[in-house]
Amino acid sequence: MPQGTHKKKQTHASTATKNSIRVAASEGKPAEKVIIRCWEQDYELPEILAALHHYNLDTPALKSCVEWLLLTEKVVEFKLEPNAERVSEQVENIKQQVKVDSPETWSAWLEKQQITEAIIIKRLNFQDQLQQLKEAIITEAALKDAFLQLKSQRDNVMFQVGKFPSVETAQEAWNQLTQQQADFTSLILSQTDVQQQGVAGLIGPVVCSQVNPEVLKRIVRLEPHEYTDPFTVNGTEFMVARLLVKQLTNSAPTVIEPLKDQLFQKWIADQVRLAKPHWLFYTGKEWHEANAVETEEETGEEGGNGLLKSLGFLFGKKGGNV
Repeated sequence: MPQGTHKKKQTHASTATKNSIRVAASEGKPAEKVIIRCWEQDYELPEILAALHHYNLDTPALKSCVEWLLLTEKVVEFKLEPNAERVSEQVENIKQQVKVDSPETWSAWLEKQQITEAIIIKRLNFQDQLQQLKEAIITEAALKDAFLQLKSQRDNVMFQVGKFPSVETAQEAWNQLTQQQADFTSLILSQTDVQQQGVAGLIGPVVCSQVNPEVLKRIVRLEPHEYTDPFTVNGTEFMVARLLVKQLTNSAPTVIEPLKDQLFQKWIADQVRLAKPHWLFYTGKEWHEANAVETEEETGEEGGNGLLKSLGFLFGKKGGNV
């Protein structure tokens, strides 16, 4: 199926053309809309989506075709042109990967793959346009929100906390830890509340979002095996904490690029979902009656062709209620 849009032919279509489906822009319709022309009828993407869904034909393969139509429409809508320099570099990269060292070996490789250089360039052009579309759709704000959500799910820490009955005892414990290199576990077991002796104050590994914010903001600043200063939570608990393990997600390209791809795929799925209208399908007696009325109004057409020309079994009747 060709990409982009083409003007509607003025001449009568042959039988082969009537039985084909192509992307077209009908007269009087916006150029940025992708139109499927079949049996001398024009169908926009929402109609096709509705029909596929109505007849349980929206299989993965057909959904991929529909996604391609939608993306083609968006590329035209955003007026995206492929970057010739980038595409040329990609062609050269392909040649290097297949170890092409001359025009003759390149031609031989293309023949073996049963493909032409023009088709390769066409596909690379579309991929470049999709990359531009992704950059246009996925804003910095949306990417930041998604990254923060990802961090909250991935960041985790393991730490040890000692709870003390007063700020004075917490300060005394801290002095022993930092000045006398006392053992924190022994200190916890000997000086703090009985209820935490069983685990010696060990917590985690635990997702950062599940840690008390007052504790988290202090321990994430530490390096492993460093201690916090004495602090209080809600003015009732006096603590000293030691960080053991810290695993935080950073904004490296290995994280950001897959995240962009996930957001882009979600956007595509949302666009497909939003493109499905409530479309009225004619079936049985209702369809035949509606088709008969249209056939009577047509001039110079054979009534037997009405069924195929209107694609009633698949798309319903144009002019029906939406």
